[in-house]
Amino acid sequence: MPTVEEKFDIIIIGTGLSASCFIYELIEKLEIKINLLWIGPLDTRPQTVCTWEPKSSDPWYKDFIQQKWNSWYFKFDNETISHASINYNYIAIDAQLLRKKAMSKIADFNWITRDTSSVLDVSRDNGVFTIKTPERSFLAEDVIDTRPPDYQKDSILQHFYGLKLRAKSRDFRSFPKDVCLMDFDINQEDPTGPCFIYALPFSNSEILIETTFFSKMIKNKVSYISQIRTWLKSRHNLELDDYEIIESEHGVIPMGKIIPIDDSLARLGSAGYATKTSTGYTFEYILKQTKNIIDQIHQKQHLTTYNPHPKPLAALDYIFLKVVKDNPSLMPRIFMQMALKLKPDTFVEFMSEKNTFLTSFKMIMAMPKIPFIRSLLKIGLKRNV
Repeated sequence: MPTVEEKFDIIIIGTGLSASCFIYELIEKLEIKINLLWIGPLDTRPQTVCTWEPKSSDPWYKDFIQQKWNSWYFKFDNETISHASINYNYIAIDAQLLRKKAMSKIADFNWITRDTSSVLDVSRDNGVFTIKTPERSFLAEDVIDTRPPDYQKDSILQHFYGLKLRAKSRDFRSFPKDVCLMDFDINQEDPTGPCFIYALPFSNSEILIETTFFSKMIKNKVSYISQIRTWLKSRHNLELDDYEIIESEHGVIPMGKIIPIDDSLARLGSAGYATKTSTGYTFEYILKQTKNIIDQIHQKQHLTTYNPHPKPLAALDYIFLKVVKDNPSLMPRIFMQMALKLKPDTFVEFMSEKNTFLTSFKMIMAMPKIPFIRSLLKIGLKRNV
């Protein structure tokens, strides 16, 4: 039987990006004394996380920014739409490095305890949580759960596999300097949803290329790599074999209703609805959740999950997903319409939920109306049945 250890004020479960961001911000902003346990096996995955940042910002995570761009493009049906932002940069964050630094940072603070055990069970009795691991049990007044959630069957998934490449020789042609945000002019092999290429040129000789699907069917690795190989050849007349594979990244992001491991716990990250369901972007919403939870700690409240997405925007995302689910082939045209009709900064503000009312109105006006009206009517009828 596991032995019972000391009691903590807060236990945070999981060692991924959301937990690491929380630890970083907590160390900088905590104004009261607490005793915290950070529990979970090390997360050593290569992970590049992207978001938009105002050019004037000076964020705490600036040391982890690998590259920034102010221009990007979309491609579909042999048409290219380019954006150049006045006020925002698109930034790539080395999440693996951020997690490593968070681990090393806690060594300087005796009020944070680290345990690498896996969590077997969480229970609550008389207001006190018990966290069981294979070796021991821990007690806590509050628990923050960052473990990835499950998802409903038949959900639309954003699943991707990417390769970070470096030219093997000095005799190479440079990649374009703009981010390829979505290139739909590739083999649309999945009947349940579209796929596109996403590419980040880190330098003249180094690039991250991902094959991304919005569909119900996760592929084998060969399928993703085949799309990357074909894109390099058809778009840039380059051979994949001429590049060294530095690392690979992969992931699955539910684009609909999630199923937390334990919905009675305060949750942070994708388990706490941080992911914007229409796009998969998560990072800046983790930061909003982190700020909210730290405020709760300062106010000595019992911790609860904070959903960072305004309800009107969450409703728009739900309708968007319904359209994509009912009409998978429409997704490329929807994003191309957004790119064509929205100014670059307005597009960024929609994607990152800034200036919510005006931006949402502009986004709605840019959309093809009939599919959205049909999906809205279906949702209304379903709820009235």
